Amino acid sequence: FPVTISESQDKILAYNQSFEMRWFEYFWPHLQLNWHCDVMRLVQLGGYSFDKGAMTIDTDGFALKPAIIRILGKVPQAADAIYDWIHKNYKVKKAEAGRFLATAPDELLEPYNLEDSIYTLELYEYLTKFFSRSKFDWTIDQGLYPTVVKELVRANLNGIPVDRVAVKSYIADIEREVREMDEKFLTTYAEPILVIVTGK
Repeated sequence: FPVTISESQDKILAYNQSFEMRWFEYFWPHLQLNWHCDVMRLVQLGGYSFDKGAMTIDTDGFALKPAIIRILGKVPQAADAIYDWIHKNYKVKKAEAGRFLATAPDELLEPYNLEDSIYTLELYEYLTKFFSRSKFDWTIDQGLYPTVVKELVRANLNGIPVDRVAVKSYIADIEREVREMDEKFLTTYAEPILVIVTGK
């Protein structure tokens, strides 16, 4: 499948592109994929200007489910079943459940993945039409965004080269500057501070 979409250069929609790209960069770093749009980024760009419902603790933020509820006015169901299964089998909080998604049975994963895909497409269609009516060119942002995401993903997977000698030098310089600022401050304001503290 990854090779097929690389060869076809079909446009890829993702929700939270950095998560999806991390898998591709780890397992298939040689593939060139046509990342068309991060729909989560569209949600971020629009802020809360297209919300259909009142803000609650369940609908706040930019995760997929809250965005679906706020923007499309729909309530996803498949995710609840899979997270209930993970909690039952691993006794972890919902925030940590993502690590165990791949271990869930196929009969739960299939509707979960299908529902996520359908709603991601619905959000994309809704938001791009919204931006078109607003005469906002969202494609400019999306042209820049994937490059930033790719660099962050690669840094996450491979680390970031650091010149440790230079860093230690910078630390020493900064500590010296801080000491000099402290001394200058105390020299300049020692007497006023004494007056404030003692009242004399």
